[in-house]
Amino acid sequence: MHADGIELHGRDKVGLNTVHLDIGAVAATARVAHVQSWSESVESHAVRMTLVVKTLTQEVGRLIARVRDSWRKVDGLDETHAGRMRVHVDGHQQVDAGQVTVNAESFVRIDGKKINLG
Repeated sequence: MHADGIELHGRDKVGLNTVHLDIGAVAATARVAHVQSWSESVESHAVRMTLVVKTLTQEVGRLIARVRDSWRKVDGLDETHAGRMRVHVDGHQQVDAGQVTVNAESFVRIDGKKINLG
């Protein structure tokens, strides 16, 4: 089928069922009030992506992120609860704060060639 334009209007429903579906377009727009998706796997390749969300809730079994550079700005509270946490920095790590509190229930270790307190 070839045409300058095609419109499908379904009073109640329009369904597509097939083994394989290819969609190609220079530009695409979708306006949907509610989307549900069940997928075994999802892959997305984009040159640039912008995501604007009022509220985002994620539940992930395992998250692995590999990022070349990362920058975050949090205006309010940024809080992490973890069973264990480890931070590795190859170069310099710097913490600037108006006040820093470190609490440990048992053991605190500080190891370095030179330690400057004060």
